[in-house]
Amino acid sequence: MDKLKSQIESLLFISGRPMSARELADLTKEKTAKVEEAGENLLKEYKEKNFGLRVIKIGANFQMTTAAEKSALIQEFVKDETTGE
Repeated sequence: MDKLKSQIESLLFISGRPMSARELADLTKEKTAKVEEAGENLLKEYKEKNFGLRVIKIGANFQMTTAAEKSALIQEFVKDETTGE
């Protein structure tokens, strides 16, 4: 399961968009049910450990995002990057 979670994590990080369990299953060559379970485990782990990133579920899709509580920090960074300060 750890290998599968790692694969899903990598795919979600690089994709930048929501991905369905079916799509992740096709890419990892695993059964959709196993991907669904691994995705749910990732979602739970990221939330419990209070990482700066989160795995979220939107309908039937998984996505990696920044943690909502880090939004002020991210907004400041983006502002500085776009204004050149």
